Amino acid sequence: SKPPSFHPQTKKQHQHSSSQLFSSPQTPPPLRKKQLKTFQRYLEIECWKQSEYRSLEPVLAAIGRAVKEINRIVQRAQTDDLYGAAVDAN
Repeated sequence: SKPPSFHPQTKKQHQHSSSQLFSSPQTPPPLRKKQLKTFQRYLEIECWKQSEYRSLEPVLAAIGRAVKEINRIVQRAQTDDLYGAAVDAN
């Protein structure tokens, strides 16, 4: 069987649009790897830097753990089909 034929005008338009995509005069800046930290590590560093936050560190750490646990429960509810009253019965 023959390969599909292209209408000359369509092929020309396609070539024109793809050349526009790759002819950008600006080059993107080089990618840098982000220095990712856990919230616990971030909290530890910030409390070490600023002594006035040290008394809040246990409270903020507890909030961080609670948020993490709530997120885990919500994710599990979605996979276990446990949506509760927030979902319409119909």
